[in-house]
Amino acid sequence: MIKPVRVLVVLENGGITGAAIGLAGILKALPRSEAAVTVARLPARGRTTALERLIRRRKIEVVQSASPSAGGLAAAWQANLPHLWYLSSVEMLRPDGSERIPLSTLTLIGQLSAGIIVSSKGMKRLLPAALQRKSRVIPNSGVDPAAMPARKPDWLKRKLRLRDETPLVGMIGNFYPAKRHADFLKAARMIRRRRPDCRFLIAGLPAGATPAARKISARYRRKIDGMIRTLGLTGRVTLTRYRPAERFRWIGGLDLLLAPAWESLGQGLLEGAACGVPIISANVGGAKELFSNGKSARLVPFGRPDRIAEAALALLQNPKQAEALARQARTRISRRFSASAQAKRLAALYRTLAARRHSTGPSSRTA
Repeated sequence: MIKPVRVLVVLENGGITGAAIGLAGILKALPRSEAAVTVARLPARGRTTALERLIRRRKIEVVQSASPSAGGLAAAWQANLPHLWYLSSVEMLRPDGSERIPLSTLTLIGQLSAGIIVSSKGMKRLLPAALQRKSRVIPNSGVDPAAMPARKPDWLKRKLRLRDETPLVGMIGNFYPAKRHADFLKAARMIRRRRPDCRFLIAGLPAGATPAARKISARYRRKIDGMIRTLGLTGRVTLTRYRPAERFRWIGGLDLLLAPAWESLGQGLLEGAACGVPIISANVGGAKELFSNGKSARLVPFGRPDRIAEAALALLQNPKQAEALARQARTRISRRFSASAQAKRLAALYRTLAARRHSTGPSSRTA
């Protein structure tokens, strides 16, 4: 009888992100006969002693990091185990040139890892050529549409004290600049000129793994609030936090989901499609792989709020077309991007790394 591979997944301490939600969904969908997963948070100040003890106690065979920190890698090397790096968020390699941590550090972690997982082909293209060759695309999808709760738009509209017939256009994303809330608000102002009956929603959570980062996120949220006033959208846009347990109810309550940001894959896009919400997204990053323009979503040029507004007005005017896009998106996500499908691929990679370790010894760490 083949035993499940024993895996330690090391997570970064921090807030709730789409990437973390996606990974959690995949880990939950892993067949227990294939992988026995232990999840641990990265110790304070990068100390790995606790991780090393956990590795010995659980007889771990593969260490996987879902963090830009080298803590998981260090623990794997101390134990002579292969390290798998789950590079799930584009925030580690932003296409605008800014870096969460230095590219040289990311490259070193990648070179010392036995394998790299990225969420999309677009993200793989951002990697240095040497790392592209050892990376594998496994979409960071934490959703299974068949298991999604039934969509109930009236719940959210009642919560926001809106009438059922009021069109509600929104975006779901944590509060930091890469999400491009300004593009959403500029599009909202254009939509309102033609459809004054529309209301708009920005729902998110503080972003950041440290108190300093969360402080920056809070400052950015105040900036969003200022933009709402400056653009004359006071009373038309609701800016709020949501309870993570109610995430699907918030997304499923929208009549249109707008996504102006460059996403590695886009957990919000996946969840919106799974909930049956029509989607308008910037035609960049993971959105180009998730959807077919005009068939399962409306994809518009990046950084063009006017095109977002144009697409939104067209779908608000034609609800049947919007519903058709939503149905096709849900079908496409079910067939190609479900959590269960990605879990099977991840389990196969675990087994490959574990088998390589047992057959070749510690040298498999960078094979």
